[in-house]
Amino acid sequence: MRILLFLLLLPIQVFSQPGVDIWVGDFDVKTFEVLGLENLTNRPGYDNQPYFLPDGSGFLFSSDRNGKDTDLFQFDFESGKSRQISNSPASEFSPQLIPGKEGYS
Repeated sequence: MRILLFLLLLPIQVFSQPGVDIWVGDFDVKTFEVLGLENLTNRPGYDNQPYFLPDGSGFLFSSDRNGKDTDLFQFDFESGKSRQISNSPASEFSPQLIPGKEGYS
């Protein structure tokens, strides 16, 4: 019975996009504890692949807001808000800054 149940649920797991959020906290290296853990993208859908900005102001991430494709967003720690920075017909993944340029890829 367990095998049958697994086989029935497998297609759902393979083809569904899970709700994924980005959590951020402080790590205490002395006690190996995560402190102040906070869900910064608390919404239904896919928010993943954070790239933390070198200046510490926030991070770039990939997000599915329409259920069809992913675009890139930037989260700002000071305001606590995210803004969309790409809007293309194809999905965008793994954002990062372009070295030596004022842009992202």
